[in-house]
Amino acid sequence: MGFRRTDRLSDLVKLKALILVTCCACNHQAWFSPADTLQFMGADMDLGALPFRCSRCSSGAVKVSADPKSLLDGTGGGPNGPRKPEPL
Repeated sequence: MGFRRTDRLSDLVKLKALILVTCCACNHQAWFSPADTLQFMGADMDLGALPFRCSRCSSGAVKVSADPKSLLDGTGGGPNGPRKPEPL
């Protein structure tokens, strides 16, 4: 079993995994397609540097990571599928 990088957008595209954004203030979660996010950010952008905000409470205090479920099954689907990122 090898090591898989999951800290850049390009890594998640290769693995067919989703970006999971969790608000630290209200625990709201949203899933995003890394391929769609690449349209706004560079491929080598670190996940922790992505400028997401919570759509529920507008907090900028969010945790950005690779979605563990989509990493395991490679389906690229959150509970309601990935959302399209919106430009800032």
